[in-house]
Amino acid sequence: MKDPSRVHVTGPLERYASSFLVELGGQGYAPDSAAHRMQLVACLSGWMAAEGVAVSQLSPERVERFVEWRRAAGYRHFRSPHGLTPLLVYLRALGAAPEPAAPRADGPIDALIGRYRAYVLGERGLAAGTVRYYERVARLFLVDFLAPDGGLDPPVKSGASCSSAALSAASVPRRTW
Repeated sequence: MKDPSRVHVTGPLERYASSFLVELGGQGYAPDSAAHRMQLVACLSGWMAAEGVAVSQLSPERVERFVEWRRAAGYRHFRSPHGLTPLLVYLRALGAAPEPAAPRADGPIDALIGRYRAYVLGERGLAAGTVRYYERVARLFLVDFLAPDGGLDPPVKSGASCSSAALSAASVPRRTW
């Protein structure tokens, strides 16, 4: 399908479909890519109607339930919440969909990861995807240093042993599309 305007959206997202299509065009989406995004919008809107979900209830948890449904239904594309990012950003900018809750810092690892995130984003200027990967590796590395009282208890280690542990944690297979 080359003409995204031919995708028919019904249900809760119907009123946002044409303006979202304009937004996609403004972001430089090719017609075929925009058509695929609009097909995803139509699918989500149909699912929302069937589940009785309003746009104002489109939380990250509901988005996850939708993509779980897509996977179970056998869809081969847009099987993760990431595919809905352009739509969700658009709906949140309009105030139509809720903002995701800020992650809570539940413990010392989360606090340290938060400071690390601020450093790599601010000082190093890394891309968000790279930062997420680095956070995952750091979390795998730091979990070995949790003390029984819930604090961090890093043993005195040489730089070489820290590098070895970090490389070992980094070798955990990454998820692919």
